[in-house]
Amino acid sequence: MTAWRAVAEALKAEAVPHIFGLPGNPLHLVDDVVKHTDIKNVLVRHEHSGVACAYAYARLTGRPAVCFGNPGPGITNMVTGLLEATSGCLPVICIANGVALATEGKGAFQELDSVALMRPVTKWAVRPTTPESIPWVMQRAFSLASNGKPGAVFIDIPSDIGLVEVEMPGANDKAVLVGPPIKFTDTPAGIYRRPPKLGEHTDEVLAEVARAKEKS
Repeated sequence: MTAWRAVAEALKAEAVPHIFGLPGNPLHLVDDVVKHTDIKNVLVRHEHSGVACAYAYARLTGRPAVCFGNPGPGITNMVTGLLEATSGCLPVICIANGVALATEGKGAFQELDSVALMRPVTKWAVRPTTPESIPWVMQRAFSLASNGKPGAVFIDIPSDIGLVEVEMPGANDKAVLVGPPIKFTDTPAGIYRRPPKLGEHTDEVLAEVARAKEKS
């Protein structure tokens, strides 16, 4: 099993219905998701849009959402969205394929310290160094994103370990108990209040808009 296959198995074990992102090399994540799971791959035209779709999904459903992107500028394009997810207490798991470990620190094309970049805007940013660690990394990512104060998690999988075939345990869907869906409760300031469902209160909103136009 490759590291990317392990990622796909982990997403399936966590009952993830959709992933949002802009693929580069389809061998990184997309190929295994399509071949080995029923997860729907929602394509976007910019990495930020993938993160925006993910945190919108997390906001509307209260469940962890997953997005993905490419190395270098693809990773930097996701920073703003992950900050929004963490600030809004939304469980988002962001996965990227990074520069190879073998060329780390040598000025490789699109190389950057993604963990240092993402650490201030996420609950946890990690760059695995062995393919065998991927199942644990995925389990911890979902646990951290969902429990306590929810927020974003970033995982950068180096390209040279992502396709290595190794013996590793499959994802265990009972290994991490992320708990029930997030409960948004009213506060004096209205913070954390569950947003209305799409289409809910439409008449009230239109009436308010009409009143505002009459006053202007």
